[in-house]
Amino acid sequence: MRVATLYGECMTTATPSTLDELIKVLRSLPKLKPIERARVARSLALSARAIIGDVGEGAIFEAVHEVSGARKRTHAEVAAELGITATTVNEAVTRYRQRHG
Repeated sequence: MRVATLYGECMTTATPSTLDELIKVLRSLPKLKPIERARVARSLALSARAIIGDVGEGAIFEAVHEVSGARKRTHAEVAAELGITATTVNEAVTRYRQRHG
């Protein structure tokens, strides 16, 4: 956890782990002094990549489990719609399940 000094105020920023938390921290960046803004922005880069990756994998998971007609879509069908391989879809679904149960 870091403490960033706003003009006259203190703001505690933890490493965000959800999209909502990331957006909140990003919106607070303009209020920081330039050096602190640079430090915080650099530290957010890895968190942002992980969060956005999770959002994408969650969408793939939902697409596979979404009922289309009378059945769920196959990994190959989702892959064809996204222009990726069925293996990539399978890996995304597996990682998402591991993180979210």
